Amino acid sequence: MVRFLDRKKRQDQILDLIIQVYIEDGKPISSEGLKERFGLSSSSATLRNIMSELEQLGYLSHVHTSSGRIPTQEGFRYYINFLMKQPQVSSQEHVSALIDKGMGYIKEVDDLLEEASRLISNLTHYAGFSFLSDERSRLFFWGTHFMLQEPEFEDISVLRSIFNTLEEEMSAFRDFLENNLTKEVKVFIGDEIGLGQIRGCSLVLSSLEAEKNRRAFLGILGPIRMNYSLAISRLKILKDYLEEEFLGHL
Repeated sequence: MVRFLDRKKRQDQILDLIIQVYIEDGKPISSEGLKERFGLSSSSATLRNIMSELEQLGYLSHVHTSSGRIPTQEGFRYYINFLMKQPQVSSQEHVSALIDKGMGYIKEVDDLLEEASRLISNLTHYAGFSFLSDERSRLFFWGTHFMLQEPEFEDISVLRSIFNTLEEEMSAFRDFLENNLTKEVKVFIGDEIGLGQIRGCSLVLSSLEAEKNRRAFLGILGPIRMNYSLAISRLKILKDYLEEEFLGHL
């Protein structure tokens, strides 16, 4: 039993490091590269064995054109559920100051949600969006320039397909939001979204408190190789601010 737990802990540690590197660099990493980057005491052979175990578990994928591996969607899901650490709360004051600066002119819900999508995009450097569901659904989207900086979206046709999906499947997207979201921030990775080309992305989402006859949602759209810890924490800060200071008063 102890040996099993030791092996599990070792696998978790290596998967955590691999995902950290992949979020930063977006490139496959080898056992030698991992050992050198973190100054690990384990031999390259030992690290290769652990990475092979993680691949068998479905958490890593072998890139055949190199000696490296990358995390799978399942690997990211395991990371979010069990390994991810939240950033220090010390960043909250800085984030709150940026939010205060952008909210001075707000008088209508549409203005609020449009500004919220801009803010969450600037706070995370991913695409930000907000969605208001009532008699006429509205989607506010910001941050296309951030998406273009990600290697996953360098091909403009990929980005065009994502936008087309958002436009053409607006009703399905609204149903997805209304059926899956709660007040808590939730993450949907790749195939978990199930909406056309958006399946190649990840969504960090939350519903917002609004009036009874309409629902509001706030979210982040980015690559599956997203910095989830940063995205989740900053979405929570903005969500709490909007609910305390604005929603219900407009």
